[in-house]
Amino acid sequence: MAKGKSMRNKKNSAMRQTSNGDLTRLPQLRTNVEFKHRYRFLASNSGTYTVTTATLGQALGMMATTAVVAWPIVQSFKLNNIEVWSCPSTTGVGSTVTLLWGDAGSAVNTTSREVSDTSVSSAFPAHIRTSPPRGADCAFWQVLGGATLFKITVPAGAVIDLHVSCILADGQNAAASSTVFVGATAGYVYYEPLDGRGGSLTAVALTSN
Repeated sequence: MAKGKSMRNKKNSAMRQTSNGDLTRLPQLRTNVEFKHRYRFLASNSGTYTVTTATLGQALGMMATTAVVAWPIVQSFKLNNIEVWSCPSTTGVGSTVTLLWGDAGSAVNTTSREVSDTSVSSAFPAHIRTSPPRGADCAFWQVLGGATLFKITVPAGAVIDLHVSCILADGQNAAASSTVFVGATAGYVYYEPLDGRGGSLTAVALTSN
């Protein structure tokens, strides 16, 4: 009995070592610095706003190197979902939020999927929560450029949350913004409006220039 028990213990030990891999070798890892974060923006004016890979990339953070030159701190990113809330200013007056995914001018992997909600009560805000349609360009990892991710129509005071996965830049320049800033402090990180420099969808509780 003792011999049989010893054999079983050795077998179980070998199985555990096999399932854990070769303990004498270092495990592989993703060396990029990655994170997920929920960014919040507030609409200072009503309107329809276009968000591109460039404007979103700059909204994720820009480090100033001089008073007028800044570089994005994120090399690539993936938009996981968007959530929007908006209350009517007066009960009985409709408040509508609408989001259109994709770029109507793109020839491939585009979409025209749109989501919307309306409220006429300040007690129940208009609310949407939506993710990029599967297979569309806007559903994949992005680098800074000019492609349209989505268009959003909101009234003033709307709150917009973006849940984003990010990979920080590592010895690479992720598309310079050479004349964006005015009077910035070198070494400081700033967060641009979601709809671009001087836009209306500004980051909540983050420093902008």
